Amino acid sequence: MKNTEIRVRFAPSPTGFMHIGNARTALYNYLFARNVGGRFILRVEDTDFERSTQQAKEVIFSSLKFLGIEWDEGPYYQSERIHLYQEFAKELLKRGIAYKCYCEPQELEQRRLMMQAAGKPYKYERTCYHLTPEEKQPKENLPFAIRFLVPPGEVTFPDLIRGNITIKGEELEDFVLLRSDGTPTYNFACVIDDYSMKITQVIRGEDHIPNTPKQILIYKAYQWEHPIYAHLPMIMGPDHTKLSKRHGATSVEAYREMGYLPEALVNALAMLGASFEPDREVYRLDELIKLFPLNNVSKKAAVFNAEKLKWFNREHIKLMTTEGLLHRLLELGLVSGDINYLRRVLTLVRDRITVLNDVYNEFNYFFEEPKTYDDTGLVNWSGKEVLENLRLLKDKLSELTDFLASLIEKAVRTLAEEKNLKAKNLIHPLRLALSGKTVSPGLFEMMELLGKTRVVTRIGAFIEKIKQINDR
Repeated sequence: MKNTEIRVRFAPSPTGFMHIGNARTALYNYLFARNVGGRFILRVEDTDFERSTQQAKEVIFSSLKFLGIEWDEGPYYQSERIHLYQEFAKELLKRGIAYKCYCEPQELEQRRLMMQAAGKPYKYERTCYHLTPEEKQPKENLPFAIRFLVPPGEVTFPDLIRGNITIKGEELEDFVLLRSDGTPTYNFACVIDDYSMKITQVIRGEDHIPNTPKQILIYKAYQWEHPIYAHLPMIMGPDHTKLSKRHGATSVEAYREMGYLPEALVNALAMLGASFEPDREVYRLDELIKLFPLNNVSKKAAVFNAEKLKWFNREHIKLMTTEGLLHRLLELGLVSGDINYLRRVLTLVRDRITVLNDVYNEFNYFFEEPKTYDDTGLVNWSGKEVLENLRLLKDKLSELTDFLASLIEKAVRTLAEEKNLKAKNLIHPLRLALSGKTVSPGLFEMMELLGKTRVVTRIGAFIEKIKQINDR
């Protein structure tokens, strides 16, 4: 493979969501390509016709675009290249490096299960390889798979992350290249595609290590130079078991829908196995490209922690201007209405946001009347004395000509002094009346933003709520 240009690929199967592990693989390939001035190719491995869907393909494309991962070539589809794999398989058949296998898949599976039940490893016995010409003759019109004849000896290959890896030949069975329906297996299609697309580095998960010796044997059979391999560490959950749905969301789409920034997700994914600068964790995509250390990726399993992702998201929200944050929220349809009002809301709440959806989910009282009130708050602030104090406060606030935070605060504290109360005995029920919650941004700034009409109306509604409680 005499090729001076660095070419890497991301080759997902369109059978479901874009898993965090796949997203990390795509990101590392992209960062590496951009870091060295190479090209990033997108290939869709869609030869599993029963499980591959158009919807899953669209999910792949939209997830990559969301993360800011742009491909230079593709998408190429394996389903459109079936004839190519068939031609290459025939060549190995003619050269005696592969052979026809007439064994029924059900029969092979039965043998495998029998060996497993006996506690023994199963390996194809080369039944069809040993057929005599006379035994083959009546089978000539039967469907057949094409198997690769694995040569004796070890397969050793260098891995950029793990060093040299050696697999003993006896551990490999004669694996299938083409199924009886003419479709290629993963390993065969992968080699033909990587070679024809001039891939120079294959960066993928460590679960592909068992596939690599098979692929190298295919390269050797064609006398092609194989690419350099780098197998990324497994991604585990916080309990150090393989990341799965029981650890929470595991797909890019799920985090997108929850309101996570792509910048935060990219940052978190980049840290799953790679170390950049000491004592620093927050990076923009352009910084990750500049610093990406493929030779520094650890072989130790990485831990994906949803709480850490929340931290990354908060940090990236802090890096955004209020205008940038507002633009993102409007773009996603998470807020709507008067721009100046939205801008002022964001100024108040941005330091309290973990995910973008919080702007509405946690601070919906800026956009609509409270429909419910915090239960603990109601227990603490629904007595008759509170009722009377709120009535007085409602009247006092109604008299304000300029509804400014400083004047609102003065009115509240003055009433507290007149009633010989601690200010909190007015502030807490007032916050509950206006937001339905016991915690909010600065109360007086919030009241100024809501405006006198809404504030007075909400206090009135809360008074009615307290009266209902006391009348029970």
